[in-house]
Amino acid sequence: MKLELTDPVWFSYVHFKGQKGLSPHSVIKLPLLKLLATLSPKKEWLFALMVLALAPLPFILEPFFDPRAFVFIYFPALVGVLVLKRIVFWRTFGADKKKLMTLSAEQIEISPLACAQLSKTAVLSRQDIAKVKVYYTLTHDHDVGSSGARSSVNQLALVLKDQSEYKLNGYRIGLANVLYLLVYFDYPLEFSKQSLAHVPGHLWPLTLRLIPICANVPALGQTLFALKSVF
Repeated sequence: MKLELTDPVWFSYVHFKGQKGLSPHSVIKLPLLKLLATLSPKKEWLFALMVLALAPLPFILEPFFDPRAFVFIYFPALVGVLVLKRIVFWRTFGADKKKLMTLSAEQIEISPLACAQLSKTAVLSRQDIAKVKVYYTLTHDHDVGSSGARSSVNQLALVLKDQSEYKLNGYRIGLANVLYLLVYFDYPLEFSKQSLAHVPGHLWPLTLRLIPICANVPALGQTLFALKSVF
């Protein structure tokens, strides 16, 4: 498969902040995706369960504390868990705009925060890279020229000539941006189309965040009513 950099199906949302243009000598630094960035699976599960466990708590305590259970117990506990997660996030990624990957025509530098297989920052020479596996899905069949076609890059895996493989974390680094640069610098790419059945497996971090929040909506709504009666 040969991609064009002007193809909107693949690159309509690609953006390099602060980068006016590309050249064969460009060295592009890719930052952390702060809005989507996830902690380790264990920590994401832990915080999701903590938030989920708080949802029924005020309703259980209400007979003993009246509306004060929502205002003085539930709400501070919820805020405390969210603040604690933010502190863990800052300790993991730092408060600044951390650069997780640097890509040029000669080499790729990857932070361990962007790749679980790494324990320290790795610099991969282009000569050592055998190929980059691109796993993707299409919402419509692009071959028939559907105007609504959109591509989703599910996974990028850098395979070295010694057969070692480094998979990029798509919730911490923009995979579409990486693919754009790989095409621009003419890295060897191998495409593997996946069905839509593979997509849910890549959405687990969003699900872990959405379900606990939705479960807390009734308690948050009741907290607003409780504020009136308490104060």
